[in-house]
Amino acid sequence: MWTFSYPEAGNLVSRGVLHLPVGRAVEVAVTSADVIHSFWVPRLGGKIDAIPGHRNVIRLLAEKPGTYGGACAEFCGSGHGAMRF
Repeated sequence: MWTFSYPEAGNLVSRGVLHLPVGRAVEVAVTSADVIHSFWVPRLGGKIDAIPGHRNVIRLLAEKPGTYGGACAEFCGSGHGAMRF
């Protein structure tokens, strides 16, 4: 499962749901605690790998309100199917 933290909001945490402001580009830092995953939100841009011990950054922009599905796009083991957000 993906875990998202929001430092600018007092380090709030959400699991399985990423909240983005509308009309403002946000940099999302992506890392992994175990194996390589691939962070992907198809309607908002490209994808980026989540690599253990490494911090990658992707910039996302939601131009209008809505629900934008995301997933792990790299087979990462038996829990891969649960890595949607």
